[in-house]
Amino acid sequence: MSYGKAYFRQSVITGITTGLIGLLFYVLRVILYGRLSAEDYGLFYALISACMLLQPIFALGFDPGIVPFVTRMREQRDFEGARTLGLNALACQTVLSAALAIPAALFAQPIADHVFHAPQAAALIRILALFMVFLQPFKTVMSVLLGLQFIGLRNLTDLSRVISVVAITALLLGSGFGVLAAAWAFALSAAIAAVLGAFGLLWLCPDLRERVTFRWDTALLFEVFNTGKHMAIAFGGITVFSYMDTVMLTLLGRDLRAVAAYQLAAPTLMLIYSLILAAVGNFMPMVTTLWHRGEKGLLADGIGRIYEAAIATLLPAGVLMACFCDVIIRTLFRGDILNAPDAFNILAVGSIFFFICYLNVHILCGMGRARAANATVVIGLAANLLLNLALIPLLSVRGAAIATVVSYAAGAYFGSRSIRGALHFTSSLRAALASALVSLGVAAVAYGIRTTGLFALHPESTACVVGPVLFLAALGLQEWLGIARLRELIRVALLGAPQ
Repeated sequence: MSYGKAYFRQSVITGITTGLIGLLFYVLRVILYGRLSAEDYGLFYALISACMLLQPIFALGFDPGIVPFVTRMREQRDFEGARTLGLNALACQTVLSAALAIPAALFAQPIADHVFHAPQAAALIRILALFMVFLQPFKTVMSVLLGLQFIGLRNLTDLSRVISVVAITALLLGSGFGVLAAAWAFALSAAIAAVLGAFGLLWLCPDLRERVTFRWDTALLFEVFNTGKHMAIAFGGITVFSYMDTVMLTLLGRDLRAVAAYQLAAPTLMLIYSLILAAVGNFMPMVTTLWHRGEKGLLADGIGRIYEAAIATLLPAGVLMACFCDVIIRTLFRGDILNAPDAFNILAVGSIFFFICYLNVHILCGMGRARAANATVVIGLAANLLLNLALIPLLSVRGAAIATVVSYAAGAYFGSRSIRGALHFTSSLRAALASALVSLGVAAVAYGIRTTGLFALHPESTACVVGPVLFLAALGLQEWLGIARLRELIRVALLGAPQ
């Protein structure tokens, strides 16, 4: 099967699974917001955001640093080496996570009092410390599955975790656990998914079961760490921008209702972000394969086409979601949506920068330029931190959203420059400007419809009909003008290149 066809098939399967995962996580938020107070909802997501900010430290460079090494071992049929690497990485991460989680659990009350200014958070901190320990085996299993390119099993493992989270949360909420229900659900589901994924891996790959013995390989670990430390910061950092916003809102604003509002806006974009992640999530092993086999022309052409298609698709989608954001949030959550639309508008329009930044990190790491990917993300995180410090006291959730979009834009710019230093791909500035003009036209039509009596009487129905119609019209116009070239992208992906 061709590279392009394999990637296209895997992306479709992953897209469906990731869309379902995003939907289930969204259902979880709807359940929690409906059963908890805004303050408890904001407190839980402030703490889980803090956990995700610390995840790159817990990963110790092995998530996803082991992925290209496992992919290389797969190419060499060195399954014993892949097994040794996975077990060694798991041991290192588990020991480190336990060493960090135990003090956090012991000093949970001072942390709750003096850091989060919420004495009631101590029990949550203890449970989430356990969650961080259980999360490391799950992450290791997911990285090995990605490296071996068992994409279907990887998707099922991730899906099992989310189903477990929602089911356990609903069960414990009904038993009166309150906000602790979600914390226990996150911890237990990570352990359940890790066990299921490991058993599935051993079943699909019998070579990994042969002579299962633990062998410590210090040289291999240091080699992975030297590369993976940059990848851990790159991949960990690229996904924590909104988590940093949430934590900064908690520390600077000390207003859990503002945190709750931001955590209504940011996850409402989760479905469109989940499609972004699905499109890019399997890209790094393919980039690694094409790069080592010298297929740089095919890789450069594919990157240019993906950039054009992303801009043509995500710009009008983000603009339309911003136009109808109040309807979307109010329909999915209860009437008290606080000031969530203030942040949603900005995050929706800026989603294109998230995609490009995230794609660039995968490309750079796949090309073996993890240090450049690391620098790209560090620049974005530094911009995010400084902008949060300046804007949150002035603009609250709007400031946090602006900080996220601008920092992703900075990361996207520097990442693209690093890629162009190694690959000569073409991306049309004229096409990007044309997509922006089409999106502005779509926004004008959408706001015009919002002023009609029909929208005033039936806002939900009107938004559900008008939004998709305008989006398809924008895509059709760009395809007709030769801007998007979506059909050509799919045709080339299906054609691919012979192995």
